[in-house]
Amino acid sequence: MLPVRTSRVLRLRPTSDLHSPRLSSSSSSPPSPPSTYSTIAPSSILVTPSHPRPSPTILGIHGLRATPFWSRQTSNQTEVAFNDSKIRDIVQALEANHDTIRREYTELESRVGNDYNDGSTSADHHAAQFVPKDPKVEKEKPQYEFFKKKSKPLSSLHSESLHSKSKSNSNSNSNSNSLHSGSWDWRSFMKKGVFPPPPSPASALFLSHAPFTHSFLHSLLSSGSLFTGTPFGYSFFSTLGAGGKISPHAGPTNLRLRVHLPVKLPPGPAKAGIQCGGVRVDYELGKVVVFDDSYVHSTWNDCLEGERVILLFDVWHPDVGQSEKEGITEMFQYAKEQEWISS
Repeated sequence: MLPVRTSRVLRLRPTSDLHSPRLSSSSSSPPSPPSTYSTIAPSSILVTPSHPRPSPTILGIHGLRATPFWSRQTSNQTEVAFNDSKIRDIVQALEANHDTIRREYTELESRVGNDYNDGSTSADHHAAQFVPKDPKVEKEKPQYEFFKKKSKPLSSLHSESLHSKSKSNSNSNSNSNSLHSGSWDWRSFMKKGVFPPPPSPASALFLSHAPFTHSFLHSLLSSGSLFTGTPFGYSFFSTLGAGGKISPHAGPTNLRLRVHLPVKLPPGPAKAGIQCGGVRVDYELGKVVVFDDSYVHSTWNDCLEGERVILLFDVWHPDVGQSEKEGITEMFQYAKEQEWISS
């Protein structure tokens, strides 16, 4: 069993790729975790189509406040659900500086190739994510392998969707194994919950071409809000091309909230948007969208030409306390040390 020091009980959703015997199978018994730890317990989740509810695909924690969207646009401002101060501060800071972030994306996009189809096979996910632009390279990669020693690796959300390895060699084509259709690219900063250290290519490039964005994300790291320490934390610029869609799916965990800041939108009203928990929201330039992606959600760009670009990043659900964050982080570190999950 995986240890976690928390008073709550984490529930692990069974899937065809994930079951408890795999977690404990080993040629030698691992050292026992401290007796003060709680454990992840196998559990079933009942999902009914009549009423949208959170349905994380891998890991859920009970007792967290839940609503599909944590932000709502009014005529004068962006309102935040439950008037949560942590989320409100993030929203206000992003909207006050969206022009700066938009300019930085333009600079970054002109110099850095996207890491969806960079064709790299390097195990170093920091070094692999930035390469010179090469339109001839169109090899799709799985987002990440979560549990090791599986006949079929369990892929989860790299970003806005859960997609498996495609039969196609291009990210611009639809296929039966992918939840997205159309062109979809990203330029990543943080992957798998690891904030890139200063010597890494990701940190160097963002410091050089997107210094405010880097500084802002680092401030979230310092305050304990950025969703680090688990394999489910990401930050990147996501580009959905004209006619692109990401089909309905649910995220891997309800421990996080996902933040979208639109920095580039196609021409015309209501052409790009997101639906979460049955509620539709149309993107507005510079207006933040915060949502709980453990609800079933989808996104689209219905314009015939023009890209939808967002800055995307994950933050801890504000109901997860500091001691729980530490316990959850220790749990995943313990799992890595036992080689149950990939680095």
